[in-house]
Amino acid sequence: MAGKTRNINITPGQYEGIENPAKVNLKQERFLQRYVANNYNIDDAEKYAGYAMGYGIRLLELDNVRRRLSEILKFTDENLKIYQRQVVDEIAALAFSDISDIGDVQTMADIRALPPRVRRTIQKVDYDLKAVFVNQGGKKIKVMRRMISKIHLHPKQQNLELLAKVTRLIENEHARQQEDKPTFTGLSLITSDQQAGQQKETESNEDNK
Repeated sequence: MAGKTRNINITPGQYEGIENPAKVNLKQERFLQRYVANNYNIDDAEKYAGYAMGYGIRLLELDNVRRRLSEILKFTDENLKIYQRQVVDEIAALAFSDISDIGDVQTMADIRALPPRVRRTIQKVDYDLKAVFVNQGGKKIKVMRRMISKIHLHPKQQNLELLAKVTRLIENEHARQQEDKPTFTGLSLITSDQQAGQQKETESNEDNK
């Protein structure tokens, strides 16, 4: 099935870090990685892994290949969910920022001492040169130092709107992925789109009877 490549960065060997109880070989692994990465495009996965055209269907009928495909899909889904949570958490931190969390900061050292979540809400800082007195050799002398004069936070309204949009997109993408996942039927592996096409063909044949 041709389609857009999924928004998941997959490189050769990415799944080598997880257990491989299915014991697929390297060529099969490359096929499965590409198959998942490119929206279950069998033709593209065959070419990428070096298999003859049409061999992918036979490959997906093997029990160990099916088990490995399930492992990869689970691994991919879990990592995608982690990434999505990180994105939502980052936007939420900006959307619900509170200037009082920053407190009295005067130097960059003060900013570095803030909790990471609070620190990330700062968009930029303005500085002024100010005279301060420091002890040096038992005497107080005046020196000029850069001190923070104003702190700018990321815009709340913009990030609130973005948060609402992103959460809706994630919900819609999750629903789409569930529809696009391959489904095992007998000895063949088909996608939801192919199932829909087969259903329409069956209904058309029944109407023509």
